[in-house]
Amino acid sequence: MPFLKGNFTDGFLLSSQRVALKVPMKGKNTDSILWLYGTPANLQVAGGADGCELAQGVLKCEFYRGPGQNFTSAGTAGEPDGDWGGAYDVAARISVGNYAANTTSYGGIQGIRIYARQYSGGSIANILGAEISVDERGSGNPSCANIVGCLVTMRVNNVVSGNANVLVVEDNTQGSLTAVTCTATAMLKIRMVQNIATGARKTAIHFEAAAVSGWTHAFSFQTATGLEGFTAVTDKAVKGNIDGYIKVFDVATNQTLYIPCYDTVPS
Repeated sequence: MPFLKGNFTDGFLLSSQRVALKVPMKGKNTDSILWLYGTPANLQVAGGADGCELAQGVLKCEFYRGPGQNFTSAGTAGEPDGDWGGAYDVAARISVGNYAANTTSYGGIQGIRIYARQYSGGSIANILGAEISVDERGSGNPSCANIVGCLVTMRVNNVVSGNANVLVVEDNTQGSLTAVTCTATAMLKIRMVQNIATGARKTAIHFEAAAVSGWTHAFSFQTATGLEGFTAVTDKAVKGNIDGYIKVFDVATNQTLYIPCYDTVPS
């Protein structure tokens, strides 16, 4: 790649190792440092034109560590080949920060936004907002020490006066959902699609507080009218038979506990 150097204060730096852009941004709705806009071109076939799949993406970022680039010893981050300081190989990294002394009434930062939209007049088979896949196919036994599909973290280091939710699952549906099954209309679905070769996962959801603060309740409901799944009753006497149970595991006492499920609503 040729080497081209401009005034990096207001322009760009292009070399065989790095492409860097530094551009002042002013317009709220107009300024972008890098704007990639893709549109499909019709595929010419017998009898006319037809659509074609565009599976490689408008922006494609790949990184692979090849054979011979092995880590053979422990070290510190940034050391030569052969030493591993604990850092991940990262394909893409996005950081956004704020140093401006705004009040808590103004300003905001957002790390990334993914927006997949079906426009008026269109119809399509599937819409997927984002897919995060971790595919472990190494050799050896074991071939990986730890694997996590998705990690969402939040750190509060001062005082937050409003919401402090680590993960929010929000449904903004305004149309109609014609499916009537629980699996089709669940807001959050935990699904296992393969048989595990050895053993089984001990639990589907595990609560763990790595500090003394923790949380007071495992679940909470905004109302007591059944809108979120909990209905308060006045006659607290148990009426009906136990039709089943839900198993929970108490790690502290190393025992399975059972939540009974009754086949009728207490009156």
